[in-house]
Amino acid sequence: EKIILSKKKDIKSNEQWIFQLKHCDGYLDKKEAFNKLKQVKDTNASKAIIEMLDFHYYDIKNLALMSLNNSVKDYPTIVEAKLIKLSKDKKSSVRSNAIKYLAKYFPENSALNSIIETGLKDKSYKVMGTSLKQLAKSNPEKAMEIAKSLENEKSQSIKNLIAGIYAKNGTKENHDFFKTTLFETSGYGKYGLLNYYKMYLRNLDEKDISGSHKIYEDVAKNESTWWIKMVGYNGLKDIKSKYSTRINQLETKLTTTKDVMKKSSIERDINYFRTEINKVNAIYNSAKKAEKDARVLEYL
Repeated sequence: EKIILSKKKDIKSNEQWIFQLKHCDGYLDKKEAFNKLKQVKDTNASKAIIEMLDFHYYDIKNLALMSLNNSVKDYPTIVEAKLIKLSKDKKSSVRSNAIKYLAKYFPENSALNSIIETGLKDKSYKVMGTSLKQLAKSNPEKAMEIAKSLENEKSQSIKNLIAGIYAKNGTKENHDFFKTTLFETSGYGKYGLLNYYKMYLRNLDEKDISGSHKIYEDVAKNESTWWIKMVGYNGLKDIKSKYSTRINQLETKLTTTKDVMKKSSIERDINYFRTEINKVNAIYNSAKKAEKDARVLEYL
């Protein structure tokens, strides 16, 4: 098979790109036309993209949905109606994108809430996930309730969405989700969850993060991928830093407090956090002593 490697530069008018979009059968030809036309401010180009929302092949519909940035400005009413219709499409990827862009371009649409509610019950995890993500933007409290009810779903994408919601709005009551899910997850999926977990811990009081010690210990000691192992070590360092910062704040407060009872309470808190630092140091040093990966040791 002979192949010529080269760069191709097409110089075409908008009318020619529109003709290509409408009449060329090849997926790549249409994709190329979408990429050009979505960037131009031309009402005829906007019309052509909108027409593709009714195309018989779902991947072309999805390309059209992702190319509406100018069409929605030129023909908002038509686009809005099309998005509502496509939220009921037979293909889950089309339904998912329709909900995503309806929420993006028409957040005040009267039908949006009911469409999202329907999407949360969809048989497709993709549609369910998109609906939950949009709900988290418009109604965080309700999204937290829905996320809690979906914690036992097996889909990794749903677990990631739940983790993202908890990372932003979670409380100490949501810690068990991370404890369970992180121990059940491996590979790159675990890496993504750990990033959300780090964000989640930032929102917790220092007295509520001791449960993270075992999680980070498990990652540092038992993960096989070196850069995931590093998340465990760095997590332990972050926890220690958070405790140290809290101790500094309490020691400053102690110097200005005259009430004996309040002083006693502050001193107890300082001792508590010093004890927690000792626990973290013991875990870190134990993991480091047993570490065999040269790439990890280079950074410790």
